[in-house]
Amino acid sequence: MLMFFSGCVSNNNGTGELQNSVIVTRALPQTVRAGENFTVSLTMAVNGKFNAVGLEEDYPSGWTVSNIPLKGVLKNGPDRIEWLFWPMGEPIINRTINYTITAPRNFSGFASFSGKVIAKTTNPVAGDSSINVVN
Repeated sequence: MLMFFSGCVSNNNGTGELQNSVIVTRALPQTVRAGENFTVSLTMAVNGKFNAVGLEEDYPSGWTVSNIPLKGVLKNGPDRIEWLFWPMGEPIINRTINYTITAPRNFSGFASFSGKVIAKTTNPVAGDSSINVVN
């Protein structure tokens, strides 16, 4: 698990726009074939300044992940990728993070993804959260 990071407060400025926030949205294809690679896209929208931001992406157990950018680290139990963004390392900026994942050849049905953005507060990753795997 990533550590607590200071520097983020989510405030609404009255116009519907969040100030001092980091919002991450996941995009998945609707359907993939078992055993085939596909790309997961995480779009990070930053509004404000932060000391550090952590991102955790939980993917289905037993799936194979590759092409992890920006020094993302694979973890087990649950299977996830973790990133740390900070001014002296990977900067905290608007960006899209793409990684490649493969469903096992013997898997079919729906699989779930989840994740969270960790700054001063913890918020779930928005967007797509499941994919249908067919044989």
